[in-house]
Amino acid sequence: MTRPAALALLLLAGSSAAAVAPADPPFAASTAAPAFVATPAPKKNPALARARALYFSGDVLQAAEAFEAAVKVSSTEANAWLEGAIAWADAGRPEKAAVWNRKACALSCDPEVRTALGWSLLRVGKAAEADAAFTLALAGQPDSPEAILGAGRAKLSLGLPAEAVTLLTRAAAFSPQQTLADFYLGRAHEARGDSAATMEDYRRAVASDSYFNEGRDPLTRAYLRQKRYNDAWRQLSRLVNAEPSARLTLAMLDKV
Repeated sequence: MTRPAALALLLLAGSSAAAVAPADPPFAASTAAPAFVATPAPKKNPALARARALYFSGDVLQAAEAFEAAVKVSSTEANAWLEGAIAWADAGRPEKAAVWNRKACALSCDPEVRTALGWSLLRVGKAAEADAAFTLALAGQPDSPEAILGAGRAKLSLGLPAEAVTLLTRAAAFSPQQTLADFYLGRAHEARGDSAATMEDYRRAVASDSYFNEGRDPLTRAYLRQKRYNDAWRQLSRLVNAEPSARLTLAMLDKV
């Protein structure tokens, strides 16, 4: 798995169910330096080198602006657009990131570039376009974990939970991203009304990462639906320890 593809997963779309979705996958660090898609060696671009240096220094907003200058020097380098998209996403500009990923995709048919576009489109709520991007990515790289997970997320956002279950089950087989795949698989099963499978999916997501508190709230609700009150109480206790001021969690804890 290359870093652009991993970093692209930071561009997750908003939730498709009541529970709050994790903002970032737990297996991808936002501070990781972007690696670059293999393309013919371009001419030296000092503006691009400066933009990269700013990104590596942690000044993502200035880095994003520097990438603007870099693509004015050479607008045909897919890497510059792809790296700029990462910087704009980290700077809190998902719409801009999606535009830049479109530019990169117009210059490169690499499946990882298409996957990055798909995730950025999910982030801005364009699930249908994201689904199309993931379909093209999987046509070129059928076993891409990031594309399979993204395709499952897109199907879930499009209200196609049965198709989402199929894709997310495949995604859950890849251990580096199992937590997130199981989380969204739980959502897909929840949308289908399968309470037992929902509970098991959320349980696996939380069990694979003890810090994955985003999964504890839906797991608690799943336990309550199954009348497993002791298990629900344990999950709520962990949430209270993680965020003692959470009033809703405290209120639920009092009722269990």
